[in-house]
Amino acid sequence: MENENLYLKMESYCPMSSALKAYLNVALNRIDIPANHHLDASLFQQYPFLFIENGICKTTLKSSKEPDQSILTLHLPNTFLTPSMESNKEDFSVQTTSLSQTSLHGIPEKHIHHLYRLFPEFITFNLLLHQAQQSALFHLAFSIRYLSVEKRFHQLISTHPDIFQMASSIDIASSLGIHSHTLSALKHNYFSR
Repeated sequence: MENENLYLKMESYCPMSSALKAYLNVALNRIDIPANHHLDASLFQQYPFLFIENGICKTTLKSSKEPDQSILTLHLPNTFLTPSMESNKEDFSVQTTSLSQTSLHGIPEKHIHHLYRLFPEFITFNLLLHQAQQSALFHLAFSIRYLSVEKRFHQLISTHPDIFQMASSIDIASSLGIHSHTLSALKHNYFSR
């Protein structure tokens, strides 16, 4: 089935009607992004809903007042990539970049109103998606603050055993909130067992 991974992911939030799937089959656009490409704000305006079919992206929040301070979130295959809006643009900047050749499926902005009007389950899906993303951010903040480095590393490896084939050690370390040398030591200990 066309767009099967997208529909499976959407249905993990709530049931989707066959009519909605048929509409999306017509509305969806495939966007191929080269590796190390900055995803412009205009892409998120054109496509408010993006789904990563293949590839990996990262979103980095950087401080202009503290240039050495940043936090990074990885976006892995079969996840939704929604835009981040920074309200304090004088101090912070948000940038999303593809780490590898990435295939996205996007719902063009011109279809969003019709989707909300015609398909009540799309409203439910959108609400549940944003709740899940907010929960993921709370869990990320909790794990960085309260879990040991070893626990964070083991959680990541158990969830994504191929993470080192998808992203650089520096990006993985940043997403865990640790130094890359610490990650190297953890990786060495883990894979030498």
